[in-house]
Amino acid sequence: MGGVASNEVGFAVVPMPSIVSLNPSFGPVGTAVTIAGGNFGSMQGGSTVTFNGTSAGTATSWTATSIVVHVPSGATAGNVVVTVDEVAGSGVNFTVLPTPSIANLDPDTGAVGTAVDHHRRQLRLDAGRQHVRFNGTSAGAATGWSDTSIYRERARRCDHRPRGGDGERSGQQTG
Repeated sequence: MGGVASNEVGFAVVPMPSIVSLNPSFGPVGTAVTIAGGNFGSMQGGSTVTFNGTSAGTATSWTATSIVVHVPSGATAGNVVVTVDEVAGSGVNFTVLPTPSIANLDPDTGAVGTAVDHHRRQLRLDAGRQHVRFNGTSAGAATGWSDTSIYRERARRCDHRPRGGDGERSGQQTG
């Protein structure tokens, strides 16, 4: 005031983290999501990632330009936000999908090469990202699909048996 300088106080400008992309931008709980952007810091430390306010916890990988986290339990559709040194970046939308489940197999038994229709609930299909396995053996590429069904040939050497009430299936190797 009146031309007299006050004392100096240090002030650090912290760059705001910025998200350029999410890959994928949708998926069920447990999906690994790669966050590309900048100003994330070289390690997680006290920094956080949230999915519409739900913490993703500890990242699988964290660099200044890339973070890999899993969609946390309880997450809902909304913004993914990275917070570094208590500075939150702008959010990018992520759609949390219901966890797919197998309702039934048609037929539920058959010889190697039998065509099997997987009737599933709550399924958003992206043919390049679907993985169906019979007792850990890949069923290969789909020969047809819809929002509720995947049609594939049965993988070699598998015998499916129900594994519980959640609609999932597992099997025993037959030889």
